[in-house]
Amino acid sequence: MREAGSRFKEGFKWKTSLLLVSAILGFAITIQYAGAHQIKPVLSTDSLELKTQLSAELDHSQQLDKQLIDLQNQIDQYKKSSGDAQSMQKQIADQMHSVLTDAAFTTLTGPGITIQIQRDSALMNRVILTGGDPSVHDEDLRLLQAVLFASGAQGIAINNYRISSFSTIRAIGAGPNPQIEVNGHMVADPYVIKVVGDADTLKAGLINNQIENIFHTFAYDVIIQTASANQPVTLPAYNEPMEIRYAKVDTQGAKK
Repeated sequence: MREAGSRFKEGFKWKTSLLLVSAILGFAITIQYAGAHQIKPVLSTDSLELKTQLSAELDHSQQLDKQLIDLQNQIDQYKKSSGDAQSMQKQIADQMHSVLTDAAFTTLTGPGITIQIQRDSALMNRVILTGGDPSVHDEDLRLLQAVLFASGAQGIAINNYRISSFSTIRAIGAGPNPQIEVNGHMVADPYVIKVVGDADTLKAGLINNQIENIFHTFAYDVIIQTASANQPVTLPAYNEPMEIRYAKVDTQGAKK
C-alpha cells in the first residue's frame, strides 16, 4: 500500500508539473505570437526607410513564427515523453529558462555591441545650414530596432529598458524635438542601445541599412563598440506591466 501510495503521489506530482509547464509555455507562445504579428506604425516618408523597415519586420516575424513552432513541438514532446521524473524536470527547467529569456523576462548576457547615439555640434551646423530637422523621432528608434532584430539580435535594451513583444516606442507631443518614451519611460540623448548577438553580423546590418547616415541627417553621431569577452553585454529583464488594453466605444459620448 505504501509503495502504491508513493507511486500515486509521484505520478500526481509529475502530472501537476507538466500541466504548469504547459500553461507557462503556452503563455510564452501567446506573447511571441503577439509580437510576431504586431503591426507597428510607420511615420517615415522616405522610401528607403520604408522598404528597410518592412523587410526587417518581415524577417523578425518569420523568426518568431519559427520559435512558435519549436515551442509547440517541445510541448508535444513533454506530453509524449516516458522518461523518469528527475531528468524530465531538469529538462523542463532548462527549457523554461530558455523560453523566459527569449521572451525578455530574464536578464540576458552575451556577446554583442553597444550603440551610442549622441548630438554632434559639427553635424548640427550642417543640418541648420541645410534647413534639416535636428531631432530624433520615435520612428527612427523603431527603425533601428527593426534593423537590429533582422540582423540577428537576441535582445535589445534602449537606455536600459528591455525591448519585448509588449514594448512601445512612441513620441509625446508633435513638432520639432519631440519627447520619446520607451516602455512608458522618458528617454533622451545620448541614446544607449545595448544589443546581444553576433557583433559582426549586427554591424554589417547597420552598415547595409545606412543607419549611421540616417542619424547624421539629424545631427547625431553614431558610436559603435564591440563587447569584449571579459565585458559582455548584459540586458535587464523586461519588468513592465503586461496588461493589454483595447480601444472602447465611448457610449457616454454617443448619448450626448
